[in-house]
Amino acid sequence: MPPAGADAAGLEDYLVETRGGEPAGKVVALLERAGERFLLFDSGTPPVAKERRAARWEDIAEIDHDTLTITLQTSLDETLELDPANEVEDGSAEAVRVTDLPQELTRAAPPGAGPTDRPTYAIAVVLFALGLGGLLVLALAASATEFTWEFALVAVPVLLIAAAAVAAYRAWRRPYERRTR
Repeated sequence: MPPAGADAAGLEDYLVETRGGEPAGKVVALLERAGERFLLFDSGTPPVAKERRAARWEDIAEIDHDTLTITLQTSLDETLELDPANEVEDGSAEAVRVTDLPQELTRAAPPGAGPTDRPTYAIAVVLFALGLGGLLVLALAASATEFTWEFALVAVPVLLIAAAAVAAYRAWRRPYERRTR
């Protein structure tokens, strides 16, 4: 494991997809154990269900530096599930973190290459602001007048905030898109 507070190195923070294109998680580290390399990634839906998994280096189908995505040749069930309780940061681990990428992965990026953020972030922020603004307007109106059936209007800002949560989750699962050239 990288020491607490250490910067990302190599493939860390890349997204991991299964062979079917489903998001599988986010890369934590590249590990080496007894001459064999593994890609360690967090899976599940943090903070609710967090799993630590590892894929063998041979199971990687493609590494896309434009979208910061690694595609596996296998399904999520075919990767190794690890116990987070066995992680150590003091250098006494059976598998060690590798920060140098293999030669075939190091390349000079041409100008204008690289990932582009999806506009979903902006959509989530706007929907959340509209939902909070709507709740504020309804709270002010309720304090100034007598509300009866108008309390049903609270559903509109609540739906806007729920839509913002869905947009934020989608942006978190797939934050980048391929840059059009």
